[in-house]
Amino acid sequence: MSILDKIRGGPSPAEEEQKIWVEINKLKNVKKKEEQHLTNLVAEYASGGMSTEEYNSAKKDIEAKMGRTEAEIARLMQKISREKIEKGASLEEMTPTLEAANMRAAVQEKENEIKKLREEIQGYKQYVARVEQQGGVVADSTTKLELEVSKVILHRYAEYINKQEAKSISEIKAMVNPEDLTVLSLVKKFTTELKGYSYPSGYERAARVAFEYVRDEITALPKSSGIAYWLYPEDVIKVKAGDNEDQAILLCSILRALGDEDAHVAVVQIDDGTMHSFVMAKINGKTTILDPSQKHAFDKFQGSEQDAIIKYRLGESRISKVVYKFNDKYYTEVASSK
Repeated sequence: MSILDKIRGGPSPAEEEQKIWVEINKLKNVKKKEEQHLTNLVAEYASGGMSTEEYNSAKKDIEAKMGRTEAEIARLMQKISREKIEKGASLEEMTPTLEAANMRAAVQEKENEIKKLREEIQGYKQYVARVEQQGGVVADSTTKLELEVSKVILHRYAEYINKQEAKSISEIKAMVNPEDLTVLSLVKKFTTELKGYSYPSGYERAARVAFEYVRDEITALPKSSGIAYWLYPEDVIKVKAGDNEDQAILLCSILRALGDEDAHVAVVQIDDGTMHSFVMAKINGKTTILDPSQKHAFDKFQGSEQDAIIKYRLGESRISKVVYKFNDKYYTEVASSK
């Protein structure tokens, strides 16, 4: 008890309650650490880093600690309620105080999370700056380790990222953006090099240049496991990388800016069950499938729409069905078999 408490006969009821809430918040933080410890343990066991016997023993110890922590939180919560009841407070009088305290604790927890995220984002920015200074090459072992840590953090927040990256149909259509300034800058460069471009007479040559740019200049990345994200055309141009869907959206945006009203992204199911994206466009009256992620020749998959689909290969696999098509003007679910 402090000197001030002795002078006034002890801490006030409000101060006592506040002390209990501070203790509860500490215990909640302990519980979160125990939950993270359990998550790390599961990951280590899954990777073969420990035997089943070691895993079961460690898991039992952690769960026992979590149980004791939860019991202590419950005891303190009951103490707050009991003290208020003993002092004659009605349930109506207690509820606002308890709710306010809970809200304060929740706000503090969120503020801590935001602070942590800001620190992690700053770390990412510093990492990117270092990689750029090295010419985009991940050179030393420390940087490689930082990259692995970044992957761990991304997967930790995978559920949050996936929720934020979910798109409505109108948002999916808007991903194809022929009016994006970065896209228009590319189109101007292509058409200037071709001299006197006009649609449709010069479209085949311009479409070929656009396809070869995305195919040769944009690195094809595999789909991220467990994390769904979208890159806008300007993002893909900036980082010069993207998965097959990112590449298709960029190429479709360029073809739309060149004047092709019907160029669209087609999302298909391959016969091994995977999903894949490419661009479909009519060039000189022929349906042409353009898949820059595969590094194929411009006119490899051409003919009627059915012929182009039958000719198409992803490695050794064929198209099982076209699931949906979209550009900035329309979105159509197809689900037609080859």
